[in-house]
Amino acid sequence: MADGLSLTDRIRGKLSWHYQRDYIYRFSALKGWTKLKFYRLIYPNFTVGDNPSIWGSFQVMMYDPTSSRIKIGRNLHMVSDAKRSGIGLFSPCKFTTMGEGTIALGDNIGINGLAITSTKRVEIGAGTITAPNCIIVDSDFHAPWPPDKRLSLDVGATNKEVIIGENVWLGLNVTVLKGSTIGNNSIIGAGSVVTGAIPPNVIAAGVPAKVIKPLGPSES
Repeated sequence: MADGLSLTDRIRGKLSWHYQRDYIYRFSALKGWTKLKFYRLIYPNFTVGDNPSIWGSFQVMMYDPTSSRIKIGRNLHMVSDAKRSGIGLFSPCKFTTMGEGTIALGDNIGINGLAITSTKRVEIGAGTITAPNCIIVDSDFHAPWPPDKRLSLDVGATNKEVIIGENVWLGLNVTVLKGSTIGNNSIIGAGSVVTGAIPPNVIAAGVPAKVIKPLGPSES
């Protein structure tokens, strides 16, 4: 044959293409759109802007749907399916609010297997992207001391907002804890734990995350 492919290889190629296009992309997108319509129906304070692209059956849980809010901007790109994710073992996205918690995502956000839980406020600026399996929380949820009171003490007074700027990139398996801020354009290295303030235009990594080097026009 002119292209050197046998009939068997041609058939395999066609099957592979249909599996990716029809099963992974179209079926996964259908699950995402179905979930979006469902959550919009039951949670009036859950809103998503125009032109979302969603793959997979993501999860939304608003424990107090009248007091809390989840607002996502335009052009959301959300991967919530392990088959659609090239490097994620477990990729469902999950958004949880408790009490008066607010989750606010800007326009043109790209997320993959991201879990956010808010009891106060988690804000992510426009153009930010996350690699798979990132976690963002604005509370400890349990008192660290005394240990016998961890399930009973109210920690609401210690909750702190999380503010992530525009065009930030969170690497694989990044955890962002309460009170953290990340400046515009910064990159957080894979496996890092952010516990405080990261300035704009830097690469930060580690546990806890610390600035490694600045980013600028000469960086690639």
